[in-house]
Amino acid sequence: MKVLVQREGFDQYLSRLREEWSDSLRFEREVRSILEDVRHRGDEAVVHYTRTFDGLRIPIHQLQVNRSEVREAYKKVPRNFLGTLKKANRAFEISPTSE
Repeated sequence: MKVLVQREGFDQYLSRLREEWSDSLRFEREVRSILEDVRHRGDEAVVHYTRTFDGLRIPIHQLQVNRSEVREAYKKVPRNFLGTLKKANRAFEISPTSE
């Protein structure tokens, strides 16, 4: 536990924590917004964000990935990160009754 006293800049420390928290929440809102857009617009949204963030123009018909490419990609992802991705996916899944 970090112990701070007034002379060590407690107010500045709290201010920095507030900024970091605010940045984290803003980032989470932006990511959730993108995920919702992809959920609703599908490939069209993926193409849009690929162009926006990566500067790449990929036609929708080139988004299809074959099974061997998927298997190779799985081999390259660390297992613990893959588990994290699966948990995130479950958190954003929409049940058939919620739409």
